[in-house]
Amino acid sequence: MYDAVIIGAGPGGYSCATEIASLGGRALIIERERVGGTCTNYGCIPTKALISSAGLIEDLAHSSRKGIDASYTINFEKMMKRKNRIVNTLVRGIKLTIHNKGIDFLQGEARIISENRVRVGSQEIEARNIVIATGSEPIKIASGENILTSREILELTSIPSKLVIIGGGVIGFEFAIIFQTLGSCVTIIEAMETILPDLDHDLSAEIERIAQRKGITILVEKKAEINHGISLDGKEIPFDKVLVAVGRRPHLPELSGIDYGTVNGKMQTEIDTIYAVGDVTGKNQLAHVATMQGIVAAHNIMGQERIMNYACIPNCIYTLPEIASVGVSETEGHDVYRADYAANARARCSDKLDGFMKIVVDKKSRQIKGVHIIGENATDLIATAVTIIEKKVTREDVLNMIFPHPTYSELFIEALK
Repeated sequence: MYDAVIIGAGPGGYSCATEIASLGGRALIIERERVGGTCTNYGCIPTKALISSAGLIEDLAHSSRKGIDASYTINFEKMMKRKNRIVNTLVRGIKLTIHNKGIDFLQGEARIISENRVRVGSQEIEARNIVIATGSEPIKIASGENILTSREILELTSIPSKLVIIGGGVIGFEFAIIFQTLGSCVTIIEAMETILPDLDHDLSAEIERIAQRKGITILVEKKAEINHGISLDGKEIPFDKVLVAVGRRPHLPELSGIDYGTVNGKMQTEIDTIYAVGDVTGKNQLAHVATMQGIVAAHNIMGQERIMNYACIPNCIYTLPEIASVGVSETEGHDVYRADYAANARARCSDKLDGFMKIVVDKKSRQIKGVHIIGENATDLIATAVTIIEKKVTREDVLNMIFPHPTYSELFIEALK
């Protein structure tokens, strides 16, 4: 008998299965589509491949400042083929890991029929535990030939001249930067009073300023009406394509009476033998959170009690420049320190001057409680911030550390001085 049947081969599912195998258990993964889930196939990875191309375009556009007079042509077909190659390479790597770990794999759609049984087609499978890792899907508020989700926009064969994005959250904003850099005229329509509303307010204001400087039109506190076209305040907005990026909802397998959104710290649902990890839980919709949830579930399945910790989760946004944040934002009882990229030697040499690092320090304990970055390599720098916060490092501790020069990491010292 399997220790666990895992439904879904995304980051939460395959990390759970590989951890069970590493702990000496037996696992089966059932996947209805492609191994790797949304992240690898339709989210994190393909968008990062495209933002890499966009970043090169931006560098070439300003290369004369570094003494290089360059011309270039955007070949969108080659760019999309490169994106697909990267995705397929990583999918093959995940499949190989699953095979090498001795994990069984079954292609098909699973239906949970009891607390220990799953059906795939005519086949019934018994396991001591079931792990639901079925992910999420884009929320659709309209449909039409030119109205796209975040999955469908990754299959475009040409660059839209006019792209309207409904939703100014992480997904919408990353695509806005990508397609603006590729030459699209981009308009973002956001119902909230600011874009990226869950972000530290200084970071949000800075990326809005940078985006507008790039030529992106941002309309906040607006609700678009989508019928045969898009109307805003009674006026039609011209477009070639519309991206609907208003959020994602959990994709739930068939099973009545289970509340997937209610999981305990062990990642168990209201039925002890059924676990849920990843986006389906309705918690942080981040691949690295799903991965850790899968690992936590695996340990509990194998009799090693472990509790999921959400206290220090980094959030990364792959715009140009990047944004990353972890911990608290500035509140009463904290001191706030800041350093601008423009004063950093490495940033000056690299001509990456936009952005800043903001560090939040507890007034009493002097421990660092939050780090918020917008600028080059922000998504890599945030890993240092996670360690600092997790290990309860103080401002004085950091000031006594030696950071290499010249590097972006010196922003930690420059901010806290």
